[in-house]
Amino acid sequence: MKKSEVSKLREKTTPELAKELSATREKMAELRVSVYRGKHSDVPALREAKRKIARILTFLKQNQHGGK
Repeated sequence: MKKSEVSKLREKTTPELAKELSATREKMAELRVSVYRGKHSDVPALREAKRKIARILTFLKQNQHGGK
């Protein structure tokens, strides 16, 4: 994930982050199924989706506690 994408995530509001989180989780589930069935070998995309979810959860927690 590029720095510009991270800064865009940081600027989003809590509802927007929640929406982005659910979309990323759906994408990750689809990727996981396709990798396990052997349709794709895009394991790095799966790893990137996990990291994006972690970042979104971090920003949600920061927004909840009134952080940056």
